[in-house]
Amino acid sequence: MKLWKYIHFSEITQSIPDGMPIKEPFIWAETQPDSDYDDITSTQALLEKIVIEYKQYEKDGKAYFEKIRADLVLLFKTNQKTDVDIFLIEQKLEGTINKIVRGDWMTALNTLNQVIVEAPLDQSLHDEIHLYITNYIVNNY
Repeated sequence: MKLWKYIHFSEITQSIPDGMPIKEPFIWAETQPDSDYDDITSTQALLEKIVIEYKQYEKDGKAYFEKIRADLVLLFKTNQKTDVDIFLIEQKLEGTINKIVRGDWMTALNTLNQVIVEAPLDQSLHDEIHLYITNYIVNNY
């Protein structure tokens, strides 16, 4: 959901110096926008909303980590990768996984973008994780 704060245009022009942009994370409007906006009217309410969202991001991150781990174990159990291969893949993805588990999906994407794809990490696994994180961000931020 997007954030919305109702304010009269005259209040904006009276409180902001000429030419200075509004830096609050709100959409400022004289009328309430569509229903996919939340009415957030205080910094405290915004902080509380962020804390709640990050609890969900963290929960989702832990669940996705479990899927990544299960996929890697399956590669080992089906003799597609060795235990050393799995160790090296986990080592390459460690920064990304840590960010996902913390619920920091955008940071995880940036971290994954820094990973160099080389054996035993293959492009298809990298792309699968990249796509999942990208879709999560699009659908949840």
